[in-house]
Amino acid sequence: MIRPRLAALAALTLSLVTLPVLTAPTTSVAAANPLCSLLPILCPPEPDVTPPDTEITAQTPATNADGWVTSRSVAFSFRFTYPEGQAPQPTEDNPNPQTNFQCRTQTPSQNSPTAWAACTSPVQLNNLADTDRADASKVHRFEVRAVHPNNRNADASPAAVSFRLDATPPQTELLSAPVLEGPGQAYLLDNKAAFQFFGLGGGITGYVCALNARVFSCPETRHTATGLGAGRYRFAVSARDQAGNVDPSPATFDFVVPFNRVGTKKQIRRMWTRVAAPNHFNDDYVITRTKGAFLTRRISGVREIAIVAPRGPGQGKIRVDLGKTRLKVIKFQAQRFQHKQMFRVVVPGGRPVSGLLRITVISPNGKPVYIDGLALR
Repeated sequence: MIRPRLAALAALTLSLVTLPVLTAPTTSVAAANPLCSLLPILCPPEPDVTPPDTEITAQTPATNADGWVTSRSVAFSFRFTYPEGQAPQPTEDNPNPQTNFQCRTQTPSQNSPTAWAACTSPVQLNNLADTDRADASKVHRFEVRAVHPNNRNADASPAAVSFRLDATPPQTELLSAPVLEGPGQAYLLDNKAAFQFFGLGGGITGYVCALNARVFSCPETRHTATGLGAGRYRFAVSARDQAGNVDPSPATFDFVVPFNRVGTKKQIRRMWTRVAAPNHFNDDYVITRTKGAFLTRRISGVREIAIVAPRGPGQGKIRVDLGKTRLKVIKFQAQRFQHKQMFRVVVPGGRPVSGLLRITVISPNGKPVYIDGLALR
């Protein structure tokens, strides 16, 4: 009679022990009970409770197409939703049920994420470190999950974002630039300018170039500007890396292109001849053998003047005047022919001058005078 009673008692005990395992939740929250993740049996669910869904609605700054950001501070906004008809309803015990959030992060130097902690939208992560440019597996990660007002049922699939960070801009160096001539080594005696450059810092994907106000992309480490007219120029180039950082202190090169034409069309037609020829500035020049032939150009606010011309055997000379002021006499006689020489004209007092600049041939008839251009700055 004793054995059947013991067997019945053992069966009853077994059913009481195993009953909670059948109803253990799969979305319990560790914050409510630290043992939940290890022993789900300790976190029985409430009847008919649906965990909320979580969505990250914004990231500032957003990652680029390659998954990079360039800021050491990144902010996230997020929200929760419930399936239709499953949102928590007010009760007498809880008239204002609040769905909360928990967040955690993982940096490239950590082997595992931090513990879940209560948070509210938005969350901003600060003082983030650069990630390894050479290792795509090294990322920053942010996760957030919504928690039911019972503080035990949470989103089983947290919303997550991973990103790589590079907040260190590259540097840029000019490797080569055009050779400049004349006073102050400022003048480019050509209508094109070739540059080579290089980016320092790793992960360089291209360059941002600018010629005066015109900004354009340079996909390679070289650029040639062509069709340059007379005037002042500044070429600037900044390296750009894979994260989108652009060198804030571009490498620059300043130069001045002289005027190719001196004098009016009428003056040239009556007293000079225009000749197309290589090795001259802009591949042409004007020539005269007539004493008294002249060319004029009105200038304004000019501190420096130089005549671009060849020199050689048997050549004549000119006088340069500004209004009624004689500035200089230039002799082009030389033992051998030399292309694209620059003859500096001293500006009185070194101050900016304005007026009508006049170039007059003062050598005897028959002596050739060539004029290639006029440099002003």
